[in-house]
Amino acid sequence: MLTIRSSFYCISLLLLLISGCSDEPPVFEDAALEKAVLENVPAENPENISQESMNSLTVLSSEYPVTSLNGIESFSALEKLHLPEAEIENASALLELEHINEINIGSVMLDQAQQDSSIEVLLELKNKGVNTAVPSFHYSDNLHEGPSEGILYEITHDGNTMYLFGSIHAGTEDFYPLRSKVENAYKEADQLAVEYDITVEEPPELEEAWMESLYDGEFSLYEEMEEDSAKELKNLLSRNHIDSSVLANADPWLVSLIISDLALEKSSFTPEYGVDLYFLEKSHTRNLSVISLETPSDQLRYMDEQPFDEQLTDLEKQIETLDTYEEDLNILSEAWKKGDIDFFRFLRTFDEQTEHLGMDERDEMMAEKLANLLNENGSFTTFVVVGSLHLAGENSIPSLLEEEGFKVQRHD
Repeated sequence: MLTIRSSFYCISLLLLLISGCSDEPPVFEDAALEKAVLENVPAENPENISQESMNSLTVLSSEYPVTSLNGIESFSALEKLHLPEAEIENASALLELEHINEINIGSVMLDQAQQDSSIEVLLELKNKGVNTAVPSFHYSDNLHEGPSEGILYEITHDGNTMYLFGSIHAGTEDFYPLRSKVENAYKEADQLAVEYDITVEEPPELEEAWMESLYDGEFSLYEEMEEDSAKELKNLLSRNHIDSSVLANADPWLVSLIISDLALEKSSFTPEYGVDLYFLEKSHTRNLSVISLETPSDQLRYMDEQPFDEQLTDLEKQIETLDTYEEDLNILSEAWKKGDIDFFRFLRTFDEQTEHLGMDERDEMMAEKLANLLNENGSFTTFVVVGSLHLAGENSIPSLLEEEGFKVQRHD
């Protein structure tokens, strides 16, 4: 039986051991991270980093191309981590930084072996209130082979069946074939539902909405923009033989659509290979009825109702990232081919443009229409094609339908 004195002795010994362990210098897997740390602490090598330095370093900023964060957990007081040139393979060490409140870790690798840890870590940090810059993503050379997986859900209710399949609206020839489970689900369908049937003629009121947004007249777009962004936009329009004065009073969201179309035209992606059109053409061949869940006016309204300053911010960010447009599409399409729902969940959670485009409101409206289809009398099978972001994360269509009591199953 321990006496009080021997208890204190054991506790003291334990504290001494713990203290001794904490004096161990940090061990870095990555020489780039080691260099970054040594630039921010008074030491010539890791062995000379004092406990005081490890406990007092609150900001770590570097342009070094860091690939591993192992060792960063030794700096328990770290509050801001700014590594914009990093290409991180595993972000799990960030969870050990109790005081972190701001992170920019550049690019994250989306290998199957690593993606869960990196994406889950970043989502967990955001949920804790950490200001996390949206990193770019890249896959290793292990690209998807075979039929494209995509994201597929099955929903059943009172004899009715509904399949939800996530689309990429512009694709390449190698999007196809799709996996057999998707094609077989489509073959069961009695009807097709899409966001909007792009094969029908646009209604006259849509042209009126375009013209109204083109000549808003309430502001001068170029004067409202940052000077460098306005200059780059004018140069872009000039290179594409568009008179910049035509857009001088246009709403920023409309200009964003125009430059997206210009970038898409110069890329290897085309709506001709988009998943929506693929199923629309198959449905016309089968004489299936096609249900539009939205109208063009609905989609324009969500963009037009976005506050002006958010529209402007999105436009300027888009101009800034035009050089990586095709690279970003390649990553997006690779995630879709792999059926990587975590990637789309991450985008929906972190991408401000997703929030600005009224994703939650649109999903509520579409989920309500789909619920009505599921509640119809009879035994119908509906195949639904919507953008993949509509099927991922909180407030997505599957989660909303599940909250309403429908049986929702994802087919991996």
